[in-house]
Amino acid sequence: MNKNALLKIAAVLIALAAGFFQEQVKININYQLERGATIPGFFNMNAGERLQAVKEDRDLLAFDYYYNHGRLPWLYQFSQPNLVRLKWIFTLVFVLVFFFVNRWVLLLFCKGRLYHGLLTWTYTVAFALALLIYAVGRFAGSAEQTYTLSRHIVGALQSVVPAVLMYIHFLFERITK
Repeated sequence: MNKNALLKIAAVLIALAAGFFQEQVKININYQLERGATIPGFFNMNAGERLQAVKEDRDLLAFDYYYNHGRLPWLYQFSQPNLVRLKWIFTLVFVLVFFFVNRWVLLLFCKGRLYHGLLTWTYTVAFALALLIYAVGRFAGSAEQTYTLSRHIVGALQSVVPAVLMYIHFLFERITK
């Protein structure tokens, strides 16, 4: 197997690993924020007590998608406001991680084509649009509805979707020449 093929495999594996890690972190944060709010005194407990409270709460539920993912115990040390901040920080970090993963993927799969400028432009415009939609909703009092839309836009940036779309364009361009 040549070096380029190994790099392509590595890029795909890194993208998958980053996606799974991101999902695990966000599911754990969301679970704590959502379920913790329903458990009396949850955010006044220490990390060990929170883990135990979640386990006991889980036993009362028939099936819980969020709980059925593995726990990340280190997240249980954060207060509710810090979990919200951490969620925003992880959002920014994973947007940047996937920007660079997408850049690398395009470099490997679209040799000879410069998609980096288009990728940078796409990320900048999409992220600015998501922030604008969220801000308008927050100031207009309909943050729940606009948060969902902005979350979907940012979610696409936290994946290889931009690279896949540009790669499809690259293939189409090659076929039509």
